Amino acid sequence: MKTLARVTYDAKSMGHILGFECESICAVPEAADGEIVIYYAGWELGELRACRAGRKNMEHQDWYDDQKFAVERGYYRLILPRHESHPVTIRAAPICVAVAAALAYLGSFTNLPRTDFCYCAETHNGDPIGIAVIDGRMGIYKDVLNPNDRRGNVWGLRIRS
Repeated sequence: MKTLARVTYDAKSMGHILGFECESICAVPEAADGEIVIYYAGWELGELRACRAGRKNMEHQDWYDDQKFAVERGYYRLILPRHESHPVTIRAAPICVAVAAALAYLGSFTNLPRTDFCYCAETHNGDPIGIAVIDGRMGIYKDVLNPNDRRGNVWGLRIRS
């Protein structure tokens, strides 16, 4: 049986990659096969775009600067789904958590492949929001996604500490 990758970004790692002061008193959970465990400190999308990793890896977009998409700080499990094995009851990841994870991943690996859209939990004016990493740069999109096409979701669950 093939073992899937497992990656953990604790508070110290996230602070280093993003260029923020970042600390947590929570125990660092272990990632399971196929999971990315990430510490998220409540950053908004504008803060993520302006950080060291964001300036390098995010397209300059400002449509979301007045939106409040931040969620509760803490550790999150992100699952890159294999559609035949993940039930639809798992929720899509919050956009800020997914973006922070993508920035951490882009900052850690040099050969990130082009991806399809990755849908997130939030909407904008009723339309789904998603991210895409194309040629090493990430964009955040609204109004262009098909809400019935769930390919490319990053599923996320907050880890209660």
